[in-house]
Amino acid sequence: MPQQYKNATKKLNEILSTSQNKSYFVGAVTVIFIVIMAMVGIIPAYSAFTFQNEENGKRDVLIEKLRKKLKTSQTLSEEYTNKSSLVDYFNKSFPASAEQQDIIDTINAIISNNGAQLNRITFNNTPSPGFAQNEYDNQVGAQTVSIAVEGSQSGLLSVVTDLESNRRILNILTLTMDRKAQEIIDAGEAFNKEYVLNVNMEYYFFSKQ
Repeated sequence: MPQQYKNATKKLNEILSTSQNKSYFVGAVTVIFIVIMAMVGIIPAYSAFTFQNEENGKRDVLIEKLRKKLKTSQTLSEEYTNKSSLVDYFNKSFPASAEQQDIIDTINAIISNNGAQLNRITFNNTPSPGFAQNEYDNQVGAQTVSIAVEGSQSGLLSVVTDLESNRRILNILTLTMDRKAQEIIDAGEAFNKEYVLNVNMEYYFFSKQ
């Protein structure tokens, strides 16, 4: 074994005895070193870099999608804020339940503002035949309400106008306005309330059923 080692050393010395051979040897060793480094370090590093670059690309795509969703959400939020008063108005006009007390308060306010007097108010859960025949969306509910009011002729006409123009949809189905008996008026028992108004109307809401 030592003899073989000496022979190999001697042969290597003979090869490197000239500057040209030394240059060849150094070049060969350099090439071998570069190949080994490429296999051991550069190629895996390049593969890792390529993989990371692909992952970064996926991340950038995801970030862009999230940025677009955030922008859309912000736009919708701003739009809702800008139209919140309109939404509130719609919820008041078309609430999610019958809310009879709200109807009573609304009608009472209209009547009082026109110097009239509410004598009777009656609710009926059955909608008008016209409502059923038109086959409205089953999520839209309707309820009829009848009122009897007494007051002056001009006051009762104003009551009708205010009912029709109220933001809560009060659809008048029928109405009658009659003058009280002359003897009652002559007796002074109907001061400023010479007429009686009977109104049958319908209002609407979203039904959760």
